[in-house]
Amino acid sequence: MKAKKSNLELVKFVVFESELSIVQPSNDQNTAPSFDKYEIDIDFSKSRENRSKNEYLFIIYLKAKVNSTEEPQVGYKLLVNTAALFEIKNPNTIDKTELNNLENISALSITISSLRNFISTLTSFGPFGSYTLPAINVGELINEKIKTQRKAKSTKRASDDR
Repeated sequence: MKAKKSNLELVKFVVFESELSIVQPSNDQNTAPSFDKYEIDIDFSKSRENRSKNEYLFIIYLKAKVNSTEEPQVGYKLLVNTAALFEIKNPNTIDKTELNNLENISALSITISSLRNFISTLTSFGPFGSYTLPAINVGELINEKIKTQRKAKSTKRASDDR
């Protein structure tokens, strides 16, 4: 089957900050890390750089914390801040629904995938072997972000009314 290229293009993926710590097991703990027990916290935002008939650029900023709790699991503790610059080719030929999906769902998924590759490479040199970020439910992540933004707006309105 012949694949058709998407109108969405990842122009550049950058890492602004990365911290990797090793969480050593105590004497009574198992020495093998249980990666599937890691708590994962991902936050993201979007910035529109340029929107014209010919140029449609935007940036997805993504911050991820892995196993970054008060009592982290044995293995790796990670903090990574990234940004991904995207361009949508021929935006005037795409309907609004597809444009929205490309900008919000596809771009975020690609950014998470790029983060996954970075983390896997970073940890591959560590004592516990490579850690691969699991598949993330992007729809749920977006819904949680919307809820958080609504809650912040209502809290701000309530404090402004006082």
